[in-house]
Amino acid sequence: EKADVELRVKTSSGEKREGISVKLVSSPSGFNQIGKRWLAAYAKKWRMPVAVSNALQFFVGEKPPLRPAQSEPRAACGPPPVYASNFHAMTD
Repeated sequence: EKADVELRVKTSSGEKREGISVKLVSSPSGFNQIGKRWLAAYAKKWRMPVAVSNALQFFVGEKPPLRPAQSEPRAACGPPPVYASNFHAMTD
């Protein structure tokens, strides 16, 4: 399978590999598109814990923030980074 990114998720039951393709999308903001599925589809497929799935829904913007940003510059920067090590995942 051709993939631009390979995600390796390690759990107590073993390791699972998932290939993710990145597609170029012509848009004024110039972002690339990674996937078209809602986070719930990935959460089910990878059996994510509910707490992880909920946190990622805030990160990707599927859920609105719980409170307003502390300042305008912080709001413009977007959500804080999520590190794979926090979820026991490794990327190559």
